[in-house]
Amino acid sequence: MRRMFAGLALLLAVGAGQARAGVLTFDDIPGSGNNNALFVPAGYGGLDWTLGLLVVDITNPGSPWGGAGPAFSGQNVLTNNWGGPATISVSSGTFTFSEVETQNWYSDVPRAGQINGYLNGSLQFTIDYTANGDWTHVSGNSIAIDTLVINGGNYFLLDDLNVNVATGSAVPEPASMRLLALGAVGMAGYRLRRRFAKAESVAAA
Repeated sequence: MRRMFAGLALLLAVGAGQARAGVLTFDDIPGSGNNNALFVPAGYGGLDWTLGLLVVDITNPGSPWGGAGPAFSGQNVLTNNWGGPATISVSSGTFTFSEVETQNWYSDVPRAGQINGYLNGSLQFTIDYTANGDWTHVSGNSIAIDTLVINGGNYFLLDDLNVNVATGSAVPEPASMRLLALGAVGMAGYRLRRRFAKAESVAAA
């Protein structure tokens, strides 16, 4: 019986929701690097990305983007190719924003930036920061959101974006798992009832 409840607890823990956490370096995107400038693939890191955000190699001297390097880590970074805000979101569920590295692109002049987190269109937090030509660390928080808007003013670079995606779509939750858990609960209840009935019959004898 104890083993059954241990297995049931494990099933319920898995079924309650899973998370995909990690630092997005943009170095693991197929086809990126060297002379290539690629749009962020849909679903990268379990997220949706604004069309126009480019993954570029700023570390390799032979790259046309190399003059802005080096990257904070690896060789690739994310840039807002059209000069507007970067919008990152999930189609369902939520995520949290932990931290990111950012800097101005080809500009050492300090420039104010802002990061806004939204949930169902409602503003949840605002983080103000100042960036320049060097990498600047911006810390986030643990507030659940579905949309993150990063506005660095004009052109900027992002690297090592740390997020924690906790959605039913990013990590599927099979309905069969719920049914299995319910079946385990029913079986446990049935065995308990039999044990109590047996104990009562022995006491009556």
